[in-house]
Amino acid sequence: MPLRPFQIFFPFSAWRGLVRLWLEVIRAQPDHRAALRQLLTLHADTYLAMDRGAVDYGDGEHPKHRLTDYHDFFVSRIAVGERVLDVGCGIGSVARDIAQERDATVVGIDSSPWALDIARARFSHPRVTYLLTDALDYTSETSFDVVILSNVVEHIGPRIPFLRSLPERVDARRLLIRVPALNRHWTVPLARELGLPHFSDPDHEVEYLPDSLRDELAQSGWEMATPTLAWGEIWVEARLGVDRGWNGANL
Repeated sequence: MPLRPFQIFFPFSAWRGLVRLWLEVIRAQPDHRAALRQLLTLHADTYLAMDRGAVDYGDGEHPKHRLTDYHDFFVSRIAVGERVLDVGCGIGSVARDIAQERDATVVGIDSSPWALDIARARFSHPRVTYLLTDALDYTSETSFDVVILSNVVEHIGPRIPFLRSLPERVDARRLLIRVPALNRHWTVPLARELGLPHFSDPDHEVEYLPDSLRDELAQSGWEMATPTLAWGEIWVEARLGVDRGWNGANL
């Protein structure tokens, strides 16, 4: 890709010097609260740009898929031959891995046409079906052994009704969940203290502590196993509570 004119005349080294000087000017303000608010706002802007740049670097697939090994959390908890519903499957890389490594049958649903276009082009598999639909509206006449909710729950407003309805709508008895952790970094409570947005994504309705996730699942009729805390996220398995038809023997 040809360099744009401003990249030629103002290379990264020059911009970096100016940006570092600008940051120091901000930091040196007498009003330390205002300085921190501005620095944290720039920190959030930088993280967002870095996240988008990571997707570009991965040619459409975020490098976190291979760097954090979170696929293994899902794959290792799927029994051979199970039927799996991947809610919010995105570009389909998790769905493909599960079908490929566990001989599972997977239905991936997502409300994003462009994500599903990538899924069908790059992560197709004979045992994976991709459907364009909203998670809140989807029902199935066939049952699923496992429902995957990978970075999905935090985007849903009516979470408890959604989670509670899954056994009836898709005949699910087990969930594999991945959500953002609220206490991922010391800047989170600082941003909250300073009255700034503190979630890792402005589209999130909620971010979790292990206990808050456990409570929300319990209110929805699910029992949560011991969580895995990794990479600023919570990964966990949940099963239907005793009062909804599960005896808890294998959690």
